[in-house]
Amino acid sequence: MSATQELLDLAQKHMTPNYNPARFIVDRGEGAWVWDLDGNKYLDFTSGIAVNSLGHAHPKVVKAIQDQAAKVSHTSNIFHHEPYVRVCEFLS
Repeated sequence: MSATQELLDLAQKHMTPNYNPARFIVDRGEGAWVWDLDGNKYLDFTSGIAVNSLGHAHPKVVKAIQDQAAKVSHTSNIFHHEPYVRVCEFLS
């Protein structure tokens, strides 16, 4: 059994079927492209659900995430933190 089929079987067994996902397993992404476990390349013209559409693995985004994760990775809006305040300022 292929690694793809094994993971698809596990997904069907253990995941809630609230979507009808594509029948391949995304292995990695770069920019607007993703590759599956078999090395096939796909144009990812979607974005995640309730997230951004910045593409995959852009070096500046990866660095920003790494830097922030080294400090604090998540807070609710009960707390202020500088990046949140700065982005609110920028957006307004």
